[in-house]
Amino acid sequence: MKQKNFLTLFTSLLVAFTLTPSLNREATINTQIGPDPLQSKNNQSAERKVIGYFQEWTYSLDKHDNYTADKLPWDRLTHINYAFAGVNANTYKIDFSNKSAAIEMEFPGQTANFPYKGHFNVLNSYKLKYPNVKTLISVGGGNGNVGFYTMTDSPATREIFADSCVDFIRTYGFNGIDLDFEYPTSTPLAGSTDDPSISESRRGVIYKNYVELVKLLRLKLDEASNKDNTKYLLSAAISSSSWVLGGMELGEYAPFLDYVNIMSYDFHGAWNGFVGHNAPLYPDTRDQETAQFPMPVLNIDWAVRYFRGVLPPEKINIGVPYYTRGWKDVQPGTAPGGLYGKAAKTDGGAIGEDNYWADVDWSTGKEIAGGVNPLWYAKNLLKKNDYKRYFDDVSKVPYIWNENKKVFLSFEDEESMKYKADYIVDKNLGGVLIWDIQGDFKQLQDGTYAMGDTLTTMLSDTFKKALPLKETSKPQMPKSKKFKVDFSGSYDHPNYTYDMLLTNNTNETIQKGWKLEFDMPKSAIMQTPWGVTIDKGIDKGDFIHYTISGPSWNDIPAGGNYKIQGMIKLCFTGGPQNFILNGSSSEYEQSQNSSIKLQAASNN
Repeated sequence: MKQKNFLTLFTSLLVAFTLTPSLNREATINTQIGPDPLQSKNNQSAERKVIGYFQEWTYSLDKHDNYTADKLPWDRLTHINYAFAGVNANTYKIDFSNKSAAIEMEFPGQTANFPYKGHFNVLNSYKLKYPNVKTLISVGGGNGNVGFYTMTDSPATREIFADSCVDFIRTYGFNGIDLDFEYPTSTPLAGSTDDPSISESRRGVIYKNYVELVKLLRLKLDEASNKDNTKYLLSAAISSSSWVLGGMELGEYAPFLDYVNIMSYDFHGAWNGFVGHNAPLYPDTRDQETAQFPMPVLNIDWAVRYFRGVLPPEKINIGVPYYTRGWKDVQPGTAPGGLYGKAAKTDGGAIGEDNYWADVDWSTGKEIAGGVNPLWYAKNLLKKNDYKRYFDDVSKVPYIWNENKKVFLSFEDEESMKYKADYIVDKNLGGVLIWDIQGDFKQLQDGTYAMGDTLTTMLSDTFKKALPLKETSKPQMPKSKKFKVDFSGSYDHPNYTYDMLLTNNTNETIQKGWKLEFDMPKSAIMQTPWGVTIDKGIDKGDFIHYTISGPSWNDIPAGGNYKIQGMIKLCFTGGPQNFILNGSSSEYEQSQNSSIKLQAASNN
C-alpha cells in the first residue's frame, strides 16, 4: 500500500533491483513436517471478498472529494481495511497515525453509540447497518515501517505489540489485524523507512522475526476469539515483486494468516524507464523489463502461482488498482500505442493534466512525476482529442496513448475488471482488495465521469452470482517412513541454489536408477541438477510435477543418503512437495484426484 507519498517506497526498491547484489538468502525446510500447531483452526475463507482500503487522510484532500467513511459502498464491500495505524518505535505498541482523525474529529455519519468520535465512530456506526461487513485495522503502509523493524527484534517486544493489537481491536470495534509491513525481506533497500540504518542492519534477521510475529499474533487473536466468542481475523498485504519475495524464503508465515492480500499492482511505473501495465493479469514475453528472466514475472498470474506453493487458492486475494500509472515523452516500443516503449529513467513520469493525483516531494514541494490519476479522471481524458484507448489482449488490460504528447497511461476499466473477476472465480481465489477505492467511476447523464462505484459493483455482483467459493486444502502424499527429503538453499536473484538430501530410512538398499517425484509451484523453473537427470512431466495448473532419476552407478545403502544439488530459476513458496520415491504414477494421481475434481466443480 501507499501512504501519501506514492513513489517513495519504489525509489529504494529500484536501486536494489538495479544493483542485484549477492544476497545469500538461506531457507531450510524438512519436507516431512506438517502444519504448525499454532495455525488457526478457524477458516474465514468461505466467502469471496471485496476488500476496500479506506485511507485515513483523504478527508483533507479536495482531489479525493474529501472522502470519508460514510461514502464507502458499504453494500458492495465485505471487508474494510483502515489505512493506517503504526507501530510506536518507543513503546512497541500499535499506535494511531492520526489520533485526531481516528477518534476525535467530527465526520458525517457519526452517532452517539460509541465513546469516541472520528473515523472509528463512523465505521462502527455503519457496521450497525451492515453487520456482515468486517473492519480490520491495517498496520504499516508505505511510510509506516520504522517501528516494525525495532518491534520485531525480540520475543518480549513482539509480545508487547501482539497484546496491544488485541487491546486495540477490542477497544475500537475492529474485526482483526491486517499487517502491511513493507517489507520484511532480506532484500537490501526494499521498501521505505525514515532511517535506512534501522532497516538495513536487520536484513539478515527481519524475515525470521516476522514469521515469529505472525505466529504470535495468530495465537493471541485465537485466544481472544475464544474468550470473546467471535472470530478475529489476521491478514497481510504482501508484495508481488519477485525481487522482494525472493528475500522472504519459503513463505513460512502464510499458513498462519486467514488470507493473503497480494499487492498485485505497480508492476510498472515511472521509477524506471520501462513503459508497461500497472496491473497486467497475464504474462507477456514482450515486456522488456524482465526479458532476461526465464519467465515474465510482472503480472498477477505469476504472483498467484507463487503463493499457491504454500496456500490453497481461497486464501489468496489479488489486488486491483483504481488509479493509473503513466509516462511522458515515450519512445514507442514493439506494441501499438507506446506499450513496452521507453521513457526517461528518472523523472520520466507523466505530469500536469496527466498526473491529477500527483504526490508532492516533501523536501521541495514540487510535483512528483508519475502519471497517477483516479480512473474516473482517466475516463474523462478519453473524451478529449488525441487520447486513445487501446486494449492489450495478451495481458487483458487497457491503456491510453496520446500520440502528440507521447503520453502513456495504464489504467483499468469494465473490460479488464471483468477478466480479473472471472479469473478469481475460475481459479477459486478468495477475492479482491482495492486500492484506492475513491478512484472508481460512474457515468453522468452528460457522458462524463465522476467518482462512483461501477467497478466495485461489478466485482460484488460477479462474486454473488458465481458458484460458492470452495474450501480446499493442498493435497499431500501420505508421509513415508521409508525415506525423508530435506530441502535447503539460498537465493541470489533470480537464482535459487539448493540441496535436496534424500535419506534412506529402511534396512534395504535403494537401488541405483531410483526415481524421486515431487511438485513445485509454477512460479519457478527447476534446472537439471548435477549428477542426475530431471524430467518435467505433468502440468498441474499452478504446479509442475517433476521426476528426478538417480545415477546409474550409485545405490543408497540402508540408513544412507544422497545429496541432490541444483538451481531453480526465480522464487517460490513451500518448496518441493508431494514426494514419491520409486512409486507409480497412479499413486500420484490418486493423491491429486480429489483436488482435480474439486477444481473442476468450481469451474463448472
